[in-house]
Amino acid sequence: MRIFIVLFAFLLLSCSEKPIAKKTVVGIIPYKGISSEKVAMLRNSIQEYYGISTKLLPEMALPRQAFINIKSPRYRADSLIAIQQSNMPEGVDYILGLTEIDISVTKKDDDGKVKEPEWKYNDFGIMGLAYCPGKSCVVSGFRLKHKDKEVHFGRFKKVVIHELGHNFGLPHCPDKKCVMTDAVEKIKTIDDARPELCNKCKSKIGIVLGINVTIADTEKSNKKNAPAIAGASNQQNQCYFPTTSLCVSVALSETMRIT
Repeated sequence: MRIFIVLFAFLLLSCSEKPIAKKTVVGIIPYKGISSEKVAMLRNSIQEYYGISTKLLPEMALPRQAFINIKSPRYRADSLIAIQQSNMPEGVDYILGLTEIDISVTKKDDDGKVKEPEWKYNDFGIMGLAYCPGKSCVVSGFRLKHKDKEVHFGRFKKVVIHELGHNFGLPHCPDKKCVMTDAVEKIKTIDDARPELCNKCKSKIGIVLGINVTIADTEKSNKKNAPAIAGASNQQNQCYFPTTSLCVSVALSETMRIT
């Protein structure tokens, strides 16, 4: 009986492990066409907000196998995050792709059928996509454009925080001011949301603000561990939700189950 109690306590503690810690590293792939200045600003935002490290990976062209041209030339976001995750380099726990090129998905209803009208949702342009929970996400600035550069960057930052939140296991939040809110296909939702998690979402992943890791800190580590795109996946022991899902940012996002 005592052995059973000890084993139960061990399992309980294991499943209470938070998905991120100061030692967590997010690998960032800048796809060709996005400025190094924007990438640096987004890296800094991730590090300052989540209190984790980032590792800048080599610039890459978007993989040809993800290309699609139904309505217009785009790249399939679901293919991109799958390719990224299957080529996780050593030394990173999560991987984020950043692009200025349009990305899309097929949006389906709860029964797995393409939403109506099919012409609209069969190849639907989005802003970001993430496994929830999982190790890979991608964000595009194509649909975040604004004449004011600060507004544009603010939108980009919110979607990045949002998609990483899904990777860390956060579902959509009912708080409309929380960055994890479901945007229901409206760009205004991005503009109205704060660039931060609400207290409930913070507590779910054990986020402690104020643990700032600068880019300079991680550059030292990067020099010691050169990124290897073809490296093996670096998985961590974590407690996941019973089912895996894709979380799409269509203004901030929408959830679809993987089948």
